[in-house]
Amino acid sequence: MFSNFSLDKLTDSISNVALKTQENFTNAITDLNNNIETILNDPNTKLSIRARSRYIQEQLGTLDDEISKLPQQYVELEIKTDSVEKILKRLLLVTNTFATEGYDYPPNLTESISDWWAEDETTENKNFLPRSFAQALAKAYSDSKLITDKAERNIKLQTSPKNTGTKDENPEAGAEEEVEADDDEEDEDLVTLGKAFKALSNSFTNIDNGKNEMDTMIVNEFNKKLEHLLEVEFKEVAQLRRNVENSRLKFDTMRYDVKLKEAKAEQEEAKEVSTDKEIEKKESETKEPETKGTEEKEPETKDTEEKDPVKENEGENEDEDYKLLEQLEDEFVSNTSSAVEKMEELTDSAKILDLVKLFQNFQLVYYRQCVQEIENNLKTISDLEILS
Repeated sequence: MFSNFSLDKLTDSISNVALKTQENFTNAITDLNNNIETILNDPNTKLSIRARSRYIQEQLGTLDDEISKLPQQYVELEIKTDSVEKILKRLLLVTNTFATEGYDYPPNLTESISDWWAEDETTENKNFLPRSFAQALAKAYSDSKLITDKAERNIKLQTSPKNTGTKDENPEAGAEEEVEADDDEEDEDLVTLGKAFKALSNSFTNIDNGKNEMDTMIVNEFNKKLEHLLEVEFKEVAQLRRNVENSRLKFDTMRYDVKLKEAKAEQEEAKEVSTDKEIEKKESETKEPETKGTEEKEPETKDTEEKDPVKENEGENEDEDYKLLEQLEDEFVSNTSSAVEKMEELTDSAKILDLVKLFQNFQLVYYRQCVQEIENNLKTISDLEILS
């Protein structure tokens, strides 16, 4: 079965695979190095690296170059934008409470009410957890009504013929007298309290429903708008401000580079002038007769008139630097204008006031309902006092 097996062939195959893998790895490394070199040689990449270095120097205070000043309007808008953002974040932190059930009553209230309900066997929904203080009050008044009803029934049972020990010889007459007795023997105090508690329970149920509507509107309308402002629009303006900072750094970096090149060119030019003067001085000291000197100087003058390719190339590079500097300046101005426009929009007091007005309107509807319900309650209780 293994008669055709050759160890040499297997070794050669493994060697070929290893060689090919090594070759592919080498090619990949070469391509990576070429790509890195291309990226690093890119003018924009070089400028970005130098700009980042400049930023670090600015932060450390070791920079000996002038920093471009932003317009006063831009600086003031930055302060206003940061302040408004801080205000809205703080406001949202508070108004997020409206999304939490039971935020308006003490945490220990539920336990206290639950303990009280547990003592009353007739109370329904013993595990009921109120979502608001108004609902807790509505439940308390509702249970109070049940207690007065129970007390009234117990009183009637105590005064019924079955419990008095007397027998009525005429059953029909006894039944009629029992009905009349039920009507006459109703405890007016308990009836009055029962009516009051029922009215209060209904009123606070309505208040709780109104509060739930207010909470829902605040969460879905007001809070959502705040979140959109903070998560979308303020992040957008933050990016615009970063663009301004980056373009300012690039412009300052390029301006500094141009300044260094100009200073270097002036030094070289001054050095050349000084060298030429020294040469002229030496020539004037050692020159021969004037006629001979002019004959020999003719080819020299011709040579000096020839263009220097190195200087010509430097001139072209200088023109490119000035063009790039002008482009970066335009970009800096454009980014600044865009950021100013967006910051003016976000810090407009009318926009913030509209939001606050929306919040207040939601509260106004609810508080008006509360006032109306409480006024009706007071009228009902006053009427019951007159009747009693």
